Amino acid sequence: PTGGPTGGPTGGPTGGPTDLIEVPCMTLQYIIDNSIFSNEEIDLVSIDTEGYEFNVLSGIDFSRAKIQHFLIEIYNIDFKKICDFLDNNGYDLICNFSNYNKIDNIYWDETHNDYLFRKRNL
Repeated sequence: PTGGPTGGPTGGPTGGPTDLIEVPCMTLQYIIDNSIFSNEEIDLVSIDTEGYEFNVLSGIDFSRAKIQHFLIEIYNIDFKKICDFLDNNGYDLICNFSNYNKIDNIYWDETHNDYLFRKRNL
């Protein structure tokens, strides 16, 4: 078995079903709603969940959330899906923030980069 869309924490196989444990989870919207930021604008949310970024984004009610910017680690396999999802929810891709490449970092695995998105009409 493998972990998320890209495998385990670094894209490889996980230890298998005997290593699975149940943990409580909550959506990002639930966390925001139950925090001191529930009625505030949030300038930046950074998401780096090793292949589960789309799942985290899917847990946001964009009609209620007041998030101005996202910085998201996106695996190549999920790039279009996440960009389209955020575009449909009113966000523009601003830049490849990390701009990892093999010239500057010969050990980079070529699977992901960090991207900055901004709420449209800011």
